[in-house]
Amino acid sequence: MYRISNDTRILASAAKITTGLDACLENHSISEISISLLCKQSDTGRTTFYRIFDTVSDVLQYYCDNAIKSTCEKLALSDKKTLRDSALNSFGALMKHPRILDAIMMSGRADIIFNSYLDYETDLKKRASTIVPEDQVQLDYLIHMANAMLTAALQVWHYHGKKDSCEDIYRHIKNEAKLITEIL
Repeated sequence: MYRISNDTRILASAAKITTGLDACLENHSISEISISLLCKQSDTGRTTFYRIFDTVSDVLQYYCDNAIKSTCEKLALSDKKTLRDSALNSFGALMKHPRILDAIMMSGRADIIFNSYLDYETDLKKRASTIVPEDQVQLDYLIHMANAMLTAALQVWHYHGKKDSCEDIYRHIKNEAKLITEIL
């Protein structure tokens, strides 16, 4: 769990720690990165680290949450507000920091990405409500299943060498969703 307030010093420290984690990942696997190493790399004290984060995994969660949050904020200001736009933009945001995304996947923590998507469930529900108006249960199924598919697509993309573009990944999601409905 992390504790981030709107305090500019906390935000600046969290950004330094996230950047430090990215730098640590150049030479170390996520399992080799201790809080001491991360604090040294980010030029941040352990007290500051523990004021904001509990574990190194929390830094990964914070990164993902920020990537998805910035995507939602950008989409809210644009004309493009479909679920497709949300997916493509969130993929792009997560792919901007490949070492951090690799660390998430290599540590078996894809749940971090899933949870980041769920944190913006309200935003996704607004976009999806035009498809499934007024049926809250169906909307919940839709959002959770879509989040699972988005997360799984990133896992497969990573497993296969990160060669596909965001558009390719989205096309795979659509094709595989169609196949799943035919199989079931």
